[in-house]
Amino acid sequence: AARPRGDGVVSIADVNSAHRRLTASAYLSAVEHAAPLERLVLVALCCELRARRKESASLEDVARRSSRLVALASDDADARRAPTHAELLDIVERFADARLLSADYEKRDDRFPALRLNVADTLVSDVL
Repeated sequence: AARPRGDGVVSIADVNSAHRRLTASAYLSAVEHAAPLERLVLVALCCELRARRKESASLEDVARRSSRLVALASDDADARRAPTHAELLDIVERFADARLLSADYEKRDDRFPALRLNVADTLVSDVL
């Protein structure tokens, strides 16, 4: 909650700060409770956004990035796997429901939406 100054006045900056903390905590909860495949998708999305220095990335690029991350991280091919396309769409839908990311289906076909994080990628990477 916003903390008033000594004179009992709450400024706009106080309200904005409180709102950011409240919003960030809801996002943090969604990230902290994510399953391993969901975390992989978040990491892949953050990597893709940072690498391309864009605000959005296609689901296809995130899928490719997650496959590369799995290949780099796993010694045993059967131990870990990248999510299937259907799993990716389910994960995107869950994160969109939690308002962690937005999926833009207008520019591309329904199978490959453009994904945009609704929070700073640094916030997500700090939690992961």
